[in-house]
Amino acid sequence: MKNQIFYFNAILTISFFLITCSGLNDPQLEIQLTSYTFTENSNSCVMEISNNGSGDLSWEIIDKPDWLEVSKSSGAVTTETDEVTITADADREAGKYPGTISIESNGGNEEIAISLDIGIWGSLESMPTARFGHSSCVLDGKIYVIGGGTDVDYTSFKTVEVYDPLLNTWTTKADMVNDRVNFGICVLNGKIYAVGGGHSFWWDPQSTIEEYDPVGNTWTHTTNMPRARMGLTASVVDGKIYIIGGANVGEISFAEVDVYDPVTDTWTITADLPNPRFNLSAVVVNGKIYALGGHTKPSFNGFNLVEEYDPGTDTWRIKANMIKPRRYFTACAINGKIYVFGGHEGHDT
Repeated sequence: MKNQIFYFNAILTISFFLITCSGLNDPQLEIQLTSYTFTENSNSCVMEISNNGSGDLSWEIIDKPDWLEVSKSSGAVTTETDEVTITADADREAGKYPGTISIESNGGNEEIAISLDIGIWGSLESMPTARFGHSSCVLDGKIYVIGGGTDVDYTSFKTVEVYDPLLNTWTTKADMVNDRVNFGICVLNGKIYAVGGGHSFWWDPQSTIEEYDPVGNTWTHTTNMPRARMGLTASVVDGKIYIIGGANVGEISFAEVDVYDPVTDTWTITADLPNPRFNLSAVVVNGKIYALGGHTKPSFNGFNLVEEYDPGTDTWRIKANMIKPRRYFTACAINGKIYVFGGHEGHDT
């Protein structure tokens, strides 16, 4: 009964009693999980069903995808929480499987959005040359793996190997003019630019920049950078290459930002990076460059810094920090969002 009035009218008197009852047997369904994406590595979760009102809440799952199993399909909740374990079938073929869980109750109905995202890693043809500290880029639908070195004697390579995803094959292209490791790379106007880096992994930085022409399969030196640096990044905006971060032979970080114009074969210097660092990453989103993470000497602890450079105004702005500090990591941008992967937090982590 809800909001009903009871009264007692005594004989030979004018007295009466008023009793108001509110909220009895008025359950309200509340679901802790409103959406979830399962993967083959995380294919189980717990959905919590609670009663936000009073009285008994009776609920039942009336519909769900066939690739989903639940530990119970109905229940009743007064004050406690009902927990339902939801498990997706992760042994399905690769692909995305959207769906909903429909719950009906005497306290309201809910539809929970869910999906199963199955991706499969496979082994492809291995690179001809094992290496680390190398760089890679995509040109004309093929992946170029360039430079790098070995951790046996820290020798660095000039090697260029190209992977064709359609044929699952590798071919060897002309060597770079300079061997280099821990360097910057970018693609501009159908050509590849390899910039700076070291002649060994941690030492001997260089100022050279060279351009690869895939038509002639040739590498050509262009005008050197204003300063030698390793552990740098190379980003392209409006036909120019921006070199950010890096360190010198003493592993002292650079604040200077060097900009290369391939049309005039000249370098200019723009506004300094607010926090000098090396072994960082940089990505371009909507014409602006985002410098992420990295580290400095002597602590070598990673930063969670994010700094945005606007080439139009030649200014830097501090943006929200990453959740974790990172160095020696990679980053990319898709659909206006930045994704970061892996790396070290500190010198020993």
